[in-house]
Amino acid sequence: MNATSLLTALAGIALLSGSRIAFAAEELRGVYMELHGSPKFGVFPLVADKDWRRLARELKALGVNAILPEVVNASGAAYPSQVVATRPPENRQGFPDLLQVILEAAHAEGLEVHPWTIEWSHAPKDTPPERLVHDKDGNTEPFLCPSVEANRALMRDMLLELASRYDIDGLQYGYMRLPGDKYCYCDACRAGFEKLLGEQVADWPAAVSKGGPLEARYVDYLCDTVSRFVEEMKPVLKKAKPNLVISVAVWANSSTARNVGVRQDWGKWVAGGWLDFVAPMNYGNKWIVDRFAEYAEAEAKNVAGRLPLVYGLGAYLDTPEGQVNAVKAGRSLKCSGFIIYTLTQETFTKHLPALSREVWQEPAKVPAFGRKGR
Repeated sequence: MNATSLLTALAGIALLSGSRIAFAAEELRGVYMELHGSPKFGVFPLVADKDWRRLARELKALGVNAILPEVVNASGAAYPSQVVATRPPENRQGFPDLLQVILEAAHAEGLEVHPWTIEWSHAPKDTPPERLVHDKDGNTEPFLCPSVEANRALMRDMLLELASRYDIDGLQYGYMRLPGDKYCYCDACRAGFEKLLGEQVADWPAAVSKGGPLEARYVDYLCDTVSRFVEEMKPVLKKAKPNLVISVAVWANSSTARNVGVRQDWGKWVAGGWLDFVAPMNYGNKWIVDRFAEYAEAEAKNVAGRLPLVYGLGAYLDTPEGQVNAVKAGRSLKCSGFIIYTLTQETFTKHLPALSREVWQEPAKVPAFGRKGR
């Protein structure tokens, strides 16, 4: 038995005996960062002095080894982008390039940086209606439709710019889905579906809506439209940065890895090998948080060891004790780590100290996730 196997076995014994887990040789211990000043969700109150190096050092002391700042969406970036708008100075703390500041501070303290990106959602206010998702009645949401080629090109360029210009360790998709089961019935979706069928759909949208004869095939089309983008992006991003870790935050599900309500068939992404790890968001509401073990077990079963599994933890809806128990449950399922949503003053002063004290006492390396030379 090698050293890593021995440590894993000892961790399992500790779990079964009810003891505190002392060490995990490789385990991602990350925190999501919303780059704004809201006390409930924002990280800016923790760096009011703009000293990101200090924050990185303090996070490392609490056992954190990776950060996931939300740096870009269709409406703007926390850095000078040539693809989307640059966010206003107040959303960058006045720094010309807040991402570079965060990268330098985190890397100086040995923390990895996996920017959290937002696809499709947060469309700019001046986006033409034909590029937005539509419900059956033609109403739109500020959400780019992935059937529109111009939107796919924008997202592709946005992600590629981030990967090629910055010394990031990874990149996480945050909104690789549609906003809900009311969407989408736009002209581009209709054209794409009719091309797939090889014929026109006369009774549109009734034929493809709930209860319609083509409903199931249309849901497949919408899911596959998103899935194809995930598939297409892997070689593009890996060519730009071969050791980039590509991950995705997915909707939690206690049964399948196919969330048709948001047109997200992430089980297909796992089976296709289009990611380096998957991170279920087991914190969408209090119901999910209180049933973390149930959701985590189902997700582990659905992934079936085909891809590293990193669980999202919802500190904003949970107690410090609940987060500690979630880590223990995740480890019993042989997961590859955890990411806490989200880093706030409360998370920093209550949840992270509890995790550090109870389950993160010893430092851990971020897993290689397929990177060579690690």
